[in-house]
Amino acid sequence: MLHKRASAHRGFSPVPAPVIGVLFLLSTTLAVISCEPMTAPGRPSNGTLTISLDEVVSASEHAHNGPEVASYVFSGDGPNGASFSLVSSDEVATVESLRAGTWLIRVEGLSEDGSAIIAGEATIEVESMAEVGIEIELVPIDGKGALFVTAEWDADLTVEPTARVTITGRNGESLTRTLYSSGSGTAEREISDLSTGYYELAVKLLDGGETVAGAAYTVRVVNESTIDVSSIFEMLNKVGTPITIEDGSFTIGWDPPSSGVPSFYRVYARPRGEYEWIELGTTAGDDPRFEVTGDSLPSGNYEFAVSSVEAELESDLHTSMSDDADPSSGWYVEWSGS
Repeated sequence: MLHKRASAHRGFSPVPAPVIGVLFLLSTTLAVISCEPMTAPGRPSNGTLTISLDEVVSASEHAHNGPEVASYVFSGDGPNGASFSLVSSDEVATVESLRAGTWLIRVEGLSEDGSAIIAGEATIEVESMAEVGIEIELVPIDGKGALFVTAEWDADLTVEPTARVTITGRNGESLTRTLYSSGSGTAEREISDLSTGYYELAVKLLDGGETVAGAAYTVRVVNESTIDVSSIFEMLNKVGTPITIEDGSFTIGWDPPSSGVPSFYRVYARPRGEYEWIELGTTAGDDPRFEVTGDSLPSGNYEFAVSSVEAELESDLHTSMSDDADPSSGWYVEWSGS
C-alpha cells in the first residue's frame, strides 16, 4: 500500500515506510503547537486602569478647605480575589496588569498627619488588553467638625457694628449666627457640631442694621477638626454718624490745604442716599467754613462736600463721609429747621 501511494507521484523516489511515519508524526506535532492560544485556557488577559479625582468645590471669592491633602491612597478589589493598593501625591494614578472584570475602586485623601479627610469609590469594568479610565468624586469623610469665624474692621469707621455669619449646606438649609465682640473692631465665634461636607459662608458686617461690608466663602468641614475662617474688612460702605440739628441754620467747617491758600472753596450737598451733588455756594479761600440756611437748602437729611479752587482748577471733593472726616465714621445732618 505504501509503495503504491508513493509511486503514484511522478518524479519522486519511493520512501521507506518508517521514514514516512516519522514525517507524519512531526507535522502533526507542529500543527498542535501553532494552534495553542497565547493565554492559558480559563485565564483572562489583563487590562490597564487610569484613575482621576474630582473634588467638587463651588467657585467663590475664597475657599477655606481646612487641612490640605498630602497624599492619596488608591485601592481596588477585583474578580477572583484580585486587589491592588498604592499611595501617591498625584491626583491621577495608572494601574497596569489588572485582571479583566468588575473592580470596586476606592480613594482616600490623607492629611500630613495621615488622617483621612476625603474619600470616594466607584465601580469600573476593566477590559481585556485595553486601557479604561474612571473619575472618582471625593467628598469629606462622614463625621462632625467645627468652624471658627472671625471678623476685623476699623472700629473708628463704624457707629453700631455687628458681625454675622450665615452657613448654608448643600441641601439648602442655613443658619445665621451673630459673632461675639472680642475687642475694638473684632468679633469671633465657634460654630460646632456641623456635619462634614461643603458649606457656603456669608460673613457680613452691619452698622446700625445696615450692611457695610461682606465676604463669601466655600468651606470644607472636616471630621474632628476646627476650620478657621477669617474676614478682614478694609473697605466699608459706611452709614455715618447722624447729627441732629433743629435750628434754622448751621455752619460746617473743614481743614484748609496743608500748603497755600486757594482762591475759594465750593460747597456741595446731596440728599442722603442719592448720588448727585448740589452746589450750595462758595466761600473765600481764607475762610474754610460755610453757613447753611433755609435759603440755600430745605430741611432734610444731607451729606456735605467741599472742594478748593485755584487758577480755575478744582480739587477732588472732600466729603462728610470720607475716612478722614471728623468723626472718621463719617457724618450726615438730620436737619428739621426751617
